[in-house]
Amino acid sequence: MNTEAATPVREDSARLARGSSVRRSMRWAYVVASGILALAILAQVFLAGGGMFAEPSWWPAHRMMGMLLSLGPLALLAVGFAARLPARTLWLNGLLLVLVVLQPVLISVAEQAQLPVLASLHVVNAVVLFALTAILGQQVWTHLMRTPALAQAATRR
Repeated sequence: MNTEAATPVREDSARLARGSSVRRSMRWAYVVASGILALAILAQVFLAGGGMFAEPSWWPAHRMMGMLLSLGPLALLAVGFAARLPARTLWLNGLLLVLVVLQPVLISVAEQAQLPVLASLHVVNAVVLFALTAILGQQVWTHLMRTPALAQAATRR
């Protein structure tokens, strides 16, 4: 009789463990994707520097990569939802998406208003994009590193 009563509990535990495993995998995917996005932002800054200081022919590559980078925060947000990240992290990821969309607008507005100083905000925004991407990845990574220690401590009790 005890085995029959324990079976549903074991099945629930196994289901929870699988769900937890998938969530953990998605969180690792988030960490990797945020790292790739941070490196891509650095490459984008490198291309801009090349366009300014080395060869103007680098600008088309900078523009094309900028368009591709706009997919990064969207992908992170999707993985974040799948990983069931905390609401705060998802909101910050949403902010990251807004800042990426704002990036070409800063250049366009500066050109239309004939205020080149506004274009400087494009560079500042790029720094914020990099920092926010790195912070989001680091937060999820820290949680992942802390979780096994918490699970071990719980099983010792």
